[in-house]
Amino acid sequence: MATERSEVETLIREHETRLRTLAKNGVSRSLLEQTAFESDALKLRVQSIEVEQQETQRAIEESEAHVAGLNEQMKALRGSMPGSADSSAAAQMSRVQADLEARQLELQVQKERLTVQQSAYQVAKEHQGVISRWYQSLQQLYLSQQELSLTEALDQLQGRIHKEQQDLLKQADEARIHLAQIKGDDNKSKADRSLLETQIQNLEERVRLRQVDLALAQAKYRLDNLIAATQGADVTPASLRSAVEQAEALVRDLDGTQRLLREKVAVLEEKRQLLNKRLALTPDVRKEINQESQVVAGLAQDLQLKLDNLQNSIQSINAERDLLKLRYDQSIEHSLKIRRQLPPDMVAWKEAVLELLLIPKQFSQQCFATARQIAMSIDRNGISRLSLLVLLETVWLMAMLWLRQVLRSLSGRFKDRRERFWVRLVLLVVELLVRSIPLILVSGAAIGFLLMMESPEPATSTLVALAAAAVGFKALMDLSWLLLAAPTAPAGSQLPILYRKLRWILGLTGVFTGLHLLLHFLPTSLTIKDLVNRLFMLLLLLLTLLVWRSRRLILGLLEALFAGRVLWFKAAEWISLGLPVTVLVALLLGLVGFVNLASTIGGYVGWFLIVLVGWLLLQGLLQDLASALRLRLTATESKETVWTQGLVDPLYRVLKWVLFAAALVALFQVFGWDSQSPVVRSIGRAFRTPLLTLGSRSLNVLDLLLSGVIITGVVLAARWSRELTHRWVFSGVADSGTRHSLSVFTQYAVVLLGVLTTLRILGIDLTTFAIFAGALGVGVGLGLQSIANNFISGILLLIERPLRTGDYVTIGSNEGLVTRIGIRSLTVRSVENQEIIIPNADVISHEFTNWTHSDSVVRMKLEVGISYDNRPTEARRLIQEALAVEPLVLKTPTPRVWLKEYGDSSVNFLILYFIDMSTCTGWESKSAVLFAIWDRFEAAGIKIPYPHREIIMRGEGPEDSDKGKLGIS
Repeated sequence: MATERSEVETLIREHETRLRTLAKNGVSRSLLEQTAFESDALKLRVQSIEVEQQETQRAIEESEAHVAGLNEQMKALRGSMPGSADSSAAAQMSRVQADLEARQLELQVQKERLTVQQSAYQVAKEHQGVISRWYQSLQQLYLSQQELSLTEALDQLQGRIHKEQQDLLKQADEARIHLAQIKGDDNKSKADRSLLETQIQNLEERVRLRQVDLALAQAKYRLDNLIAATQGADVTPASLRSAVEQAEALVRDLDGTQRLLREKVAVLEEKRQLLNKRLALTPDVRKEINQESQVVAGLAQDLQLKLDNLQNSIQSINAERDLLKLRYDQSIEHSLKIRRQLPPDMVAWKEAVLELLLIPKQFSQQCFATARQIAMSIDRNGISRLSLLVLLETVWLMAMLWLRQVLRSLSGRFKDRRERFWVRLVLLVVELLVRSIPLILVSGAAIGFLLMMESPEPATSTLVALAAAAVGFKALMDLSWLLLAAPTAPAGSQLPILYRKLRWILGLTGVFTGLHLLLHFLPTSLTIKDLVNRLFMLLLLLLTLLVWRSRRLILGLLEALFAGRVLWFKAAEWISLGLPVTVLVALLLGLVGFVNLASTIGGYVGWFLIVLVGWLLLQGLLQDLASALRLRLTATESKETVWTQGLVDPLYRVLKWVLFAAALVALFQVFGWDSQSPVVRSIGRAFRTPLLTLGSRSLNVLDLLLSGVIITGVVLAARWSRELTHRWVFSGVADSGTRHSLSVFTQYAVVLLGVLTTLRILGIDLTTFAIFAGALGVGVGLGLQSIANNFISGILLLIERPLRTGDYVTIGSNEGLVTRIGIRSLTVRSVENQEIIIPNADVISHEFTNWTHSDSVVRMKLEVGISYDNRPTEARRLIQEALAVEPLVLKTPTPRVWLKEYGDSSVNFLILYFIDMSTCTGWESKSAVLFAIWDRFEAAGIKIPYPHREIIMRGEGPEDSDKGKLGIS
């Protein structure tokens, strides 16, 4: 083993010498491949020795168990033998003794073999590491040489292309000089000018073609670099993903160039056809036109050749991109399937325990080294550095005290405004900061001390990481106290118990987090770090189980938070079920060894919670903003802000959906789910699954989802446009009916535009609806007749406008104010405040009364009677006075009072007056006028007669009859 170890050391020195030589002479491809083969062979050898170690360890365990059994058997035989043993017992004991000695000798040989195998494993591992580092150095040197040679070739090509472009531009300038010298307006001059212009265009296009050549060379250079950088078995998934993204960027750049060249070829083809037409019209300049045609044809041919080259380059890049995608998927799958094993045997466990016991010693050595460095720094810098340190620490202390005072004053300022979400959020953040200031003060002072004393790494980095973890867990514990156990927390007997359990688990989790950070900065093995990670996952498992057991309690708090919003509460219920289960599965996977898979799932869950909390916070802030804007607009009486009130609620709904979409995009971004990820590709394949065929167009899931989103947006936009145009755009129209009709037509236009846009996006030709339109016509003739009749009647009502919103109408037995004219029906609000829905067809096909069609002035009619004992002229005067002073009665036209007739028991007057229906109703005006007449009649002593009736009681005699007539009982 010593010989092999010396060979490894000699090999290291040889590699260093050869590397300096190869840096001058270059690395060949065969040497790189040979080294890769040697590295793979050593890797297999290490794995083989590891398997042999495991087999030897199992054999040792079996031998130890057998030896222990034989020892027990020997003890039993000795204890059962009498003082003078017989020959059979002695023979059995001798056989067991011989078997025991043989087994012990075999066990000793196995242990020696295990020692040899362990030494061989260590040497092979070192040898593999040396060869692996040697291969990495050769690969890096080879890539540098390849990149240098490619760069030199690209520079040479760029210089040559630049020179050719200069020559072409010089020829174009000479052609422009000749073009400026051509004068005249005859066919020959025109043909010469056109020929020169085409030649100039040809030269300029060839300059651009040379630029395309350069772009193709650069694309090939970048592709070669990508392929070279992703060679080898140790390429990380992140590198492969970056290579895929760069390959797609190359394809996008070349696609743009390809589209431009195609457009130019099409333009040149049109120009060639135009030249053929000119040739037929002007045969006297045939020579010039033929020359121009040849120039155009040659340029078009060269552009087509360049298009073919571009197409080949794009295909090759796409092929390499697909290979990189495949390797990326395989790399991700392989990394997720890796299972880390715990120490396989007792020897490995003993080594791990010994390494764990050495951690305090390593930590103390690190601390002593840092202390010595700090002491040396103090001796080197003298008292000046200490004085500056004291000054800075004092400033830091004063700054923290000032910040604490400012935060407390801010908390007192907003304490009485807790009804706003943003105020509660600010108060929560302020409280957490105030509680964390002492820890931040101490941590900042310690970090500043290490920085000023020029402490060596990793002391400063370790302290920064530990301080950040401590502040984070302190904030979590304070937050749990504020939400569960503080006096301002929701009432509940289980909340303090939940807080106490959560505090202990968070404390232990914080301790193991600090230990994990220390191990990250200390020179420990992967086995020790893996053990600590398993313990950390075990604590997280306890925390997850605690959250799971407290799920009902948490849902009870959320139910009060989402009161009246069933959908949001259901979503919170599903999230509270899915998240603990997902975390539980991830932790169990991590505990059994699938650490990468567990870390990936845990990362997804963590980012999901961060995005969810951020989205909820922004939702609350948006709701506060909308509420404040509504209150401000409600308090404003200016008419210019009426249209703004119609914008607040729609904009709030739109912004909520925009915020939700932004949260989804952010979630995909932090998950790394771009166009290359397997998840997005699987979703894309599912969305592009064909569902049905309409004409020649096959519709998939994405088309239907997009149609649903567009239709929903169109419906909301149509409703919003109707309200917006009615409130703002057509606010200058005095007639409310006209304004309503215009706003409804705007709504119809938006709906029609949305439907056409949906069909356009889906790629559906309207001609494919011919059969459907015929079937629709049959349906209208049979079952949809009434619907179509009402729809057309609604359009006629809006165009002809026999009635409008705001008109007072009598339709059949229904009377009231028209409040809405829709597509199928109109709505009338009666005097009893009932909403009466009347089909549009009934209004069009039957007569109705519109009391306010031309204007809102309506004549009212009343009849009032007085007693024959009163003077009619006096009564007429009193009625006229009552009409004159009543504010609801119009002065023009003049009210009229007529003596209508002499009734049976009264003198009857007919009262005619006019009111404005836009200010009052008929019932309201009648009531006011009748009250005014009653008051004046009562003051003047005028009686309003009522019918008298004589009741004759039939009795036994005339006396009773007379008493009945007199009303005597």
